[in-house]
Amino acid sequence: MPRVLTDCDRAFARQMRLCRSAQGLSAKSVIAKLPSQVYPADYSKWENERAPVPNVHLVAIARVLGIHEGYSNSLIVERAKVSPQSTESKYVEESFSDLIERGVQESEVFDAVKKIIDEFPAADIDSPQDGSNDFGDPEKWNRLISSYPDLFKIVSERSTGNYVAYWMILSISDELYDRTIVGENINRECEYSDTHGFFVPRDHNIYVVDMFTRRSYLDRIPLNRVIFEGFFSLIREMALNGHFIKRIATHASEIRSERICHDLGMQLVCNHKYHRRHKSETDKTLVPTKVFALDISAGDMSIFNRLKDSTLHDLYQKHFKNAFARKANSGG
Repeated sequence: MPRVLTDCDRAFARQMRLCRSAQGLSAKSVIAKLPSQVYPADYSKWENERAPVPNVHLVAIARVLGIHEGYSNSLIVERAKVSPQSTESKYVEESFSDLIERGVQESEVFDAVKKIIDEFPAADIDSPQDGSNDFGDPEKWNRLISSYPDLFKIVSERSTGNYVAYWMILSISDELYDRTIVGENINRECEYSDTHGFFVPRDHNIYVVDMFTRRSYLDRIPLNRVIFEGFFSLIREMALNGHFIKRIATHASEIRSERICHDLGMQLVCNHKYHRRHKSETDKTLVPTKVFALDISAGDMSIFNRLKDSTLHDLYQKHFKNAFARKANSGG
């Protein structure tokens, strides 16, 4: 049985297409530069995400196309860690772009997101003085998903086809980010005009909008691995294309979300001014939800410790070297 493509495989294939196009090379000219024989039909399958690039060709293709060699090495290591009978055979992570491309209706995706969110109802707040759990018009969020289809990922269970988890990030303006880290309700107020695309390389303020898993699938290690690998794969792909995260923040709406933030090395920066949750499953006392953030441009590389990815570390260190140098000189 052919090996199923992972998110990392697809990211590498996209790099192949982007780098070849940027250099104006034909597939035939790339193949001619490879040290081992490659058939054009096979190369086409690899580049168009119909088959994974064999390990034996990864480094050579990366070198010919100018893809960072550490990226191919990371993919080889990743394949060694995941057996075909574990993560790959159980769950599949796809972007909104992937889903639409294979004919899935937008309404089906939006319905799946709603079903997952509905398993985590927001706490009821009787008085506006006690806060607000207004997270904005769902239609607005659907429009943002459609506007940035590669920044939304959803995971399905291979055996059932059921959608079991999803996550989404946005690149937001400096003003909106600054309001995020003091606990303002940007979920309600964020609009398309507050966001940035990925057309021209730049440094981004990233807001992690959501990272939800259906209750019956919580704490399943293979699923959690797929989610985190997909998250870091996107960050890696962004960096290889000149898009770097200078600051990243999120609003943790539940205790489990807080644990994820800690795992990612993010720091608690404040209580949310408006959003509330129950203290626990049994204690319905209302308590403020938490806001977590990380300033990578200031030299804090904690978020990469989870993956132990030297490629990302080196890419970011090189990009933000002046900021890192200032922090080192100040004894930070």
